[in-house]
Amino acid sequence: MIPFGRTACFGHVLFHEIGHHIDATIRPEFREKEDVADTWSKKLLRTYFRERYRFPRPVAKVIGWMMKAIAREL
Repeated sequence: MIPFGRTACFGHVLFHEIGHHIDATIRPEFREKEDVADTWSKKLLRTYFRERYRFPRPVAKVIGWMMKAIAREL
């Protein structure tokens, strides 16, 4: 569980910064820059987790709910 949590923490920051790069170079959007980077971070992190950790769909939903609850508390 430690690698999963570590990936979630560092992955969010890494993909947020990659989202800034995507917004600046590849696909600019005319919204608040931090909101755009957060949106890209969620998309990229979701794709990464689906590729890296292949959980069955019901297990993935429960993990997703838990991560959202943890993120709300931070």
